[in-house]
Amino acid sequence: MRNELITIQNANGEKKEYKILAVIDKDYKYIVYTDTENIDYKSNLYVAKVKRIDKIEETLNISDDEWIMIEKEYKKIVDA
Repeated sequence: MRNELITIQNANGEKKEYKILAVIDKDYKYIVYTDTENIDYKSNLYVAKVKRIDKIEETLNISDDEWIMIEKEYKKIVDA
């Protein structure tokens, strides 16, 4: 399986590559990703909320309800 990568720029302008584990498509796109060296798909996870996956211009804040939804949806994916 080929790992898809995403490049994230932090507040200091430094860019780092991460591997994408899942994209949850609801009203927005929620990209679940981790460090490229991580082999455990259940730990050291990050999530970015974006409007469009093909042209990421900004990340959006994630509400408490959205975190609950993301956790449930990601659990469905990894338990499948």
